[in-house]
Amino acid sequence: MSPNELILSAIARDEARIIDFLARFVRAPSPNPPGDTREAMSVVEEELRRFDIPSRLLFAKDEMPNLVADFRGARPGPHLVLNGHVDVFPAGDEAGWSRSPWSGLVQDGYVHGRGAVDMKAGTAALVLAFAYLHEHRDSLGGRLTLALVSDEETGGRYGAEFLLKEHSELVVGDCYVNAEPSSVGAIEVGEKGAVHLRISIRTAGGHGAYTHQSPNAIRLMGELQRDLNRLHGVRYETPADLAPIITECRAVIDRLVGKGGGDIIDVVTVNYGAIKGGSSANVLAPDCVLEVDIRMPAGMTSATILASVKDVLAKYEGASMEVITIMEPSWSDARHPMVGHLSHNAERFSNRTVVPVMSLGASDARFWRQIGIPGYSYGPSPDTMGAPDEAVKISEYLDILKTHVLAAFDYLSET
Repeated sequence: MSPNELILSAIARDEARIIDFLARFVRAPSPNPPGDTREAMSVVEEELRRFDIPSRLLFAKDEMPNLVADFRGARPGPHLVLNGHVDVFPAGDEAGWSRSPWSGLVQDGYVHGRGAVDMKAGTAALVLAFAYLHEHRDSLGGRLTLALVSDEETGGRYGAEFLLKEHSELVVGDCYVNAEPSSVGAIEVGEKGAVHLRISIRTAGGHGAYTHQSPNAIRLMGELQRDLNRLHGVRYETPADLAPIITECRAVIDRLVGKGGGDIIDVVTVNYGAIKGGSSANVLAPDCVLEVDIRMPAGMTSATILASVKDVLAKYEGASMEVITIMEPSWSDARHPMVGHLSHNAERFSNRTVVPVMSLGASDARFWRQIGIPGYSYGPSPDTMGAPDEAVKISEYLDILKTHVLAAFDYLSET
């Protein structure tokens, strides 16, 4: 049997254990915030030890371990980095769930629980892909690195950004792959950017009966929002190398995330995520704070967005802005060999056409793309991502594992 056939045979043999690994991983709570992922990362360490694979933990914060493991093949070749995250969205009000958010229940063809989709199924698949490839490292060239992080959901400062800044010799390679929930019909070759802002308005305030004495900060914030709304839907010129992909992937994105998703892939979107102001109905609110998420298409920069927002704020006395997060748009060449390897194997196991797309959301792939490393993502369907009763289809999980292990094998055996 060829190495590929031996790997697939091993996956079939180990199917129950593979599913159990994901279930145990989901049962280890790792919501971020607050971001303590030690229990979840210990599940990964235990799984790697089953394969006699050494790993090391690297910390920017004690409660946020990052794990790195690597091996070299039998001959020179490229360095491939597999990256996943172990932190997940908070579960929110558990009353909205049909079962515990951390149940890890295996039922009706799904593994249930917070983070099953985003992205413990993908991370588990990459861990196992790395492990099965480690058993066949004599058939490979180059180097394979597994880099798991703990701070993706809140921006990456203590995860991917930390690893690339402080341990670049471990995680900078020739190509990067993750398994974020792209959908089994799509390979993400790039993503929109985002600017997260906290906008504040402060006024003198006063008694609610004396509206002539002071502007109301809440009323002013409403007017300011109407001005910011003019940014929503602004279209920007798509870079020439992305134009065909944008055109071709609109219908795919509609199918994956709902009708209308394809229409916003190349425009600015504005979302108001939180607002707080005032203290009582009979008080002129002296303050109001608004948190805003502005997404920008490929080709646009955060500088353009920030300049537009500053122009709006200049019209309102007492208005100020704090930048929480900036994530620039990023994309890689859709003609890269890894896209071909992922597409070929994904189509083999999913039995559907797989196309390159731009993602509406952001991921850690941007950190690698920003330093010139081609980065791609292929993972499960995002249907229940971040929602109560989040659950991943086991068949998708298994197909994603098979796709990644064979795509990586193909990439590292080309030399």
